Amino acid sequence: LSAVDEMYEAKVKRAESNGNILRYIASMEFVDGLPRLNVSMEEVKRNSPLGSLKGTLNKIVVKSEYYAPHYAIEAPGAGSEITAGNLRRNLLYLLDGRKYLI
Repeated sequence: LSAVDEMYEAKVKRAESNGNILRYIASMEFVDGLPRLNVSMEEVKRNSPLGSLKGTLNKIVVKSEYYAPHYAIEAPGAGSEITAGNLRRNLLYLLDGRKYLI
């Protein structure tokens, strides 16, 4: 895992040296009438709609020919404690022969 840590540390430093920040970004576009989805970690400008997020905030930025330049929907996420609890509950639910409902 240390090699992975080093790789991400280098990405963070590169982004910071460019005055940017890393964000996980999911995108969708239509190609030949079919949706194409992509999720990746990307370097974005700190003052951009996604780069300016703080804490557990999530944001959807919609770019279309109807709204120039874009519109955004922003709302708080669950945070790490609630998310971890939900993941734990979901994993326990998947266990065969579980004794307790959580």
